[in-house]
Amino acid sequence: MKQKITRRDMLAGSVAGMGMVTLAQSGLAAGNKPKSGMPLRKLGSTGENISLLAFGAGSRYDVEVKSEEEAEKMIHRAIELGVNYFDNAYAYGDKQKSQKRYGWYLCPNYRNQIFLTNKSVQRTADEYMREFDESLVNMKTDNVDLMYFHGVDEMKDLDTITGRGGALEAARKLVDQKAVRFIGMSGHRNADAFIEAIDRIGLDVVMFPINAAREQELIQRVIPYALEKKIAVMAMKTTAQNKLIGKNGSTGPELVRYAMSMPISGAVVGMPGMEVLESCCEIARTFEPMPDDEQAVLEKKVASAMQDGSLYYLKPGYQDGVWV
Repeated sequence: MKQKITRRDMLAGSVAGMGMVTLAQSGLAAGNKPKSGMPLRKLGSTGENISLLAFGAGSRYDVEVKSEEEAEKMIHRAIELGVNYFDNAYAYGDKQKSQKRYGWYLCPNYRNQIFLTNKSVQRTADEYMREFDESLVNMKTDNVDLMYFHGVDEMKDLDTITGRGGALEAARKLVDQKAVRFIGMSGHRNADAFIEAIDRIGLDVVMFPINAAREQELIQRVIPYALEKKIAVMAMKTTAQNKLIGKNGSTGPELVRYAMSMPISGAVVGMPGMEVLESCCEIARTFEPMPDDEQAVLEKKVASAMQDGSLYYLKPGYQDGVWV
């Protein structure tokens, strides 16, 4: 008798097949395209539609973009090209330079037409609230759309966040005050922490590395569980800060397209300059899901990354926002 294949089996099977199947099943495959041509996808059950490409303001934007003139031009160009999801964190940049750039160039001009996110590595309510208040000043806004508990890679961090006096108390207070609309969590390597956080907190969004090097635990366990709960999945580290580019001929565009072919709402890509912004927007505007055989070839090209240290963020003690 032939064994019945369940939806969960499909999700937990090959990553290539999972991406194609669930992209269609979840309603993320097509998306709407405004005049800019940038595809929009549903952000879980939030009711929001976000750009397939998300602007990452981490180490690439705050370190490699030296000129303030270029930093400003990139913001205006991203808006022009249809990007509406803008990622940031208090930890990004020397003296919160990335947040301040949003305050100089983004929020004063476009706050009512973007989906603005922020992150905090603080685990207690008082410190979380202090960082949040400073972030609002830095970004020149009185609210953010999505606030992440940032870099939660240890179960003890989740326990502190959700315990008495933990950051979750502050996050929920901010939601009640309408200073934050949605709550998310980011992390790099601990599937158990994500699944437990989904159950304890009732997250709206999760974000973690999704790339062709295939961090099995996160992709095969967290994605199907999040989709089952109607929680949005955001991809980050799509090229592992370029460390996957060039492995056996792998290219940046195919790595970004690979991540976009997964059942995600959007891919956060770090922006080191105008060329990368233009290229990634073009990938998104012309996006077609990567076929299974192409995914398999790319996975083989970068398979050595799991052993050669290219996936730096898997190392214990890694802190997001510190340029590597």
